[in-house]
Amino acid sequence: MTQVFSRVFTALALASALLSASCSAVPGEHVQAGGKAAAPVAEAHSYIDKAKQLVRQYALTNTPLACLAFEDIGGDADYLAVVDVRELHNEQCPGDPDVSPRLFSVAFDKEQRVWTDAKSELGQMEPLGN
Repeated sequence: MTQVFSRVFTALALASALLSASCSAVPGEHVQAGGKAAAPVAEAHSYIDKAKQLVRQYALTNTPLACLAFEDIGGDADYLAVVDVRELHNEQCPGDPDVSPRLFSVAFDKEQRVWTDAKSELGQMEPLGN
């Protein structure tokens, strides 16, 4: 239960930071917390590319891929990498361009399993096709 509260608190803190920063992601742009462009690290790109493939493969959202921003937020004790998937609002994607709500996350653990909260009713990470 503590882990769930920790994840919720972390998600709320990240959302608050993103809302206070001006984040202007473009489709496929790799960003980190605070809306700054992440360094082009091969490993980060790999996890973001995997997340994009999984979003398509498992139809994790009805939002077109062109209207999604993928944000590598790093790893933690449970996961090697966590990629947040956010709505992107611009001329082609409806919505307030000053807001980029997090839809869900895709996480990769040390045993090469994939987790997501995309279909979770409680917002908890669940195995994805493992």
